[in-house]
Parts: sequence; C-alpha cells; structure tokens
Amino acid sequence: MSASTESVLDVPFPSRSVASDAIYHQVDLLLASSHFRNSKRHQRLLTFLTQKHIDGDMQSLKERVIGIEVFDRKPTYDLTIDPIVRGAMADLRKRLALYYSEAPHSSELRIEIPVGSYIPHIHWPELEDGNTSSEIAVAKAKLVLEATPIPVETPDVTTVPAVDRSRTVRRYLLAAVVACVCAIAIFFMYRMSETQRQNRDLASFWKPLWNSENEILICAGTLNGIMHEPVVENDTWNHVTRTRNHLDPNVGAALVSVSSLLGAQGKHPYMRIADTTTLPDLRRQPSILIGGFNNQWTVRVQSNMRYRISRLSPDASGVVDTKNGDAPLGTFDFSAPVNSISKSYAIITRLNDPLTGQYVLSLAGLGSYGNSSAAEFVTTPAYFALFAKQAPKGWESHNVQVVIETSLVEGKTSPPKVIAFEVD
Repeated sequence: MSASTESVLDVPFPSRSVASDAIYHQVDLLLASSHFRNSKRHQRLLTFLTQKHIDGDMQSLKERVIGIEVFDRKPTYDLTIDPIVRGAMADLRKRLALYYSEAPHSSELRIEIPVGSYIPHIHWPELEDGNTSSEIAVAKAKLVLEATPIPVETPDVTTVPAVDRSRTVRRYLLAAVVACVCAIAIFFMYRMSETQRQNRDLASFWKPLWNSENEILICAGTLNGIMHEPVVENDTWNHVTRTRNHLDPNVGAALVSVSSLLGAQGKHPYMRIADTTTLPDLRRQPSILIGGFNNQWTVRVQSNMRYRISRLSPDASGVVDTKNGDAPLGTFDFSAPVNSISKSYAIITRLNDPLTGQYVLSLAGLGSYGNSSAAEFVTTPAYFALFAKQAPKGWESHNVQVVIETSLVEGKTSPPKVIAFEVD
C-alpha cells in the first residue's frame, strides 16, 4: 500500500470533512425516500441546508435567511409572528430520524440537524465500541480518493451482528424521540408562560379603567380638527359641511378595536364626539380619548405631559419631547402626497387626571394610521409587551406615556415600534 493511501485511511473519518460527493449522494437517497418524496417544502429545505454546508456558507444558515431563501418570505417579515422556519426544521428532524431508524439506512452517511441550530452535522455512523465500521471506512475512502486512481487494499470486513445493530438503532431512536418530546414540551411551556405574562401586563395597564363601577366614556375626534381652513358656506362646499361631524376613518378603526376589548371584559362603553363632550362628562367616569388635533380633550391632557403632538410649521406637525427642548421624535408633513407617506406616530397616555379626578387613556395619532396603530398597541398583548419589557418595576401604579412609530410597507402597517416612553 502506498504512503499516500495509508495517510487517508489512518485518520478516523469522523474527524475529517465528508466528501461533497458523498453528501450529494446521501441527499439524493433521502429525497427519493418515502419520508421526503411527497414533500417539496422539506426537499427544498434539506437541499438548501446541505448545499450551504458544502459551500462553507454558515452565515446563511440563520432563521431569517432560510425564511427568505427557502420559504419566499419578505426580508422584513416578523420572526415572532411567522415561525415557519422553526416548524419546518422540527418536522425535518423528525423525518431524518425516521429515515435512519430503518435498518437498510443505519450504515449510511448521517445528516442531522441538532436542536437549537440550523447547521447540519454530517458524519459517518459509528459502532457501539466507538470505532468506525471497516466496511463503512472502505466506502468513505473510495469517495475521498475517487478522483485519484490509487489502488486501495481492502481490509477484512468485520460483520456487525444484526441484533446488536438493531438494539443500537432502537436506542438512538428512543433517545431522539425523548429529546424531541422534551424540546417541544419546553417550547410550549415557554410560549404559554410568555403569553400569560403578556396578558397580565396588558391587564395591569387597563386595570384602573376596568375596575371602575361607572360606564367608560369614549370621546372620539371628528374630521373637523384635520381641516386647515374654515369651510365656506356655499353650494359648492355644502356637501362638505354636512360631513363635518363625521368620524375620521382612522379614529373609527381605533374605536372598534377599543370597544371590542372592553366588550370582552363585560364593559359597555358609550361614545360621544369630542366637540359635544363637556368637562362634567369627563368627571363622571373614566374616559378614553381617541384622536390628536381633532380632539381638544387630547390636547388638554398632553399639555402637562412630557410628550405631545405639536405644530412645527403650517404644513407639518411632530411628536416633541418637552424635556429635551421640544426636539421632534417624529414628524408628519400634511402637504405630502398620500402615496409618499411611509410612517405614522402615536402617543399613548394613561394618567390619573387631577382635573377630572378620573383615569384617562388618550390615544393620540399623528399620520394616516396613527390612531388605529395606537389602539392596536393597547389591545394586543404581544405589542404592548414591547413597552412592558423595558418599563421600570412598578410602572403599573404610575402615569404612563408611550410613543410608537409605525411604518407603511406595501400598503400595510408594520408592527409598532416603541421609540420613547415616560413613567411618572
């Protein structure tokens, strides 16, 4: 036997990189099996993972990249809302385990995806004593040296008793099943506890209003406040004057979200237009103020708070920080074309109002979707958790202001982003 041939066979194969030809061959066997033959999704996923492994491109073996490349998700898709990669990977691990549990495949090249990772672990199987089967070693040597026609002396093949091999496979399969069950149980326990915590935080935010024995008043802004110039009373504008007290659609969407949450808690709020709401009305019960400039009661509430919506110019407004020289956190240009608007903002304020002696929740939007985004934020546990995770301990008993930003992507609003908050 030549020296070059011995240097290849003397090194244990599990410590060497598996030849790419061997990996391609094994992938073909897997894809042709009953476990993968009818699943285009898992065929595509397995092919992607193994190809990136062969290319040494481990940076691409991440959840977001897999979601984009394999499952055609958009680059901006939300991993917390769309767990398609995690679900497909769990199913892929199960299919691989079932394939290798079958006796005809127990000595084939192993492709495994460890739990908690997306990087394939590719290796030749070992016997119970830890030594690589000589029969497998010969096969691997042929694959590694396939390009070089060097004669290879085939050592005697030690036959592995079928009973021992079957026991080993059963033990590996049982261990894999137990590991999968434990991982799934831990995952669902975590998700359950996370969901419970999010629901508890949102309930703490609403508790002062829910605990009131009086009905809750919803005070909604109208279209009046968003008109820059007075409406001229003539025939041409008569149809506009008749709609002056109609709800802003953005306010209407917020009203539906808030009313649904209150209804689920057995609360039956009643609504009044901001222009017809009086201070005595606000003193009788807790209130929810929806709207920015089109709700004068929102403007009053914000007048003594850190964050407020303010006019920056005749055509632009912004969310300003009064403790930082009225620095704008976000701006909105009313003169810009509608199709060029990409961001909306909102200030959520919950306080024990000293003027009315009641709790007030203000949802003040700035932009096309500001009010409805604010309502989504305070009615969706997962969104509200974006604030609760950052808030100081004991925030539940204090006045709270949260500033959020929402982007418009392909005509749809993105999940909100918390850009500032104050717990007073």
